[in-house]
Amino acid sequence: MKQIKKLTSSKNDKVATRQLLNEKLLVQADPKFMLENLSNSSKEYRKENENQGNHYAQESGEIL
Repeated sequence: MKQIKKLTSSKNDKVATRQLLNEKLLVQADPKFMLENLSNSSKEYRKENENQGNHYAQESGEIL
């Protein structure tokens, strides 16, 4: 009977460990996604700002 409890306990521990590892991966992935998204947004903002500056320079007749 003790051996059956140990096997059941061992299976439950493995399942719990697997679930915790999956949750850990999700928690780690979230900040990575957020940082990547912020980085992409920053790049787009800089590019848009540069394009507006170039457009203004062309409209005003400035030489780049």
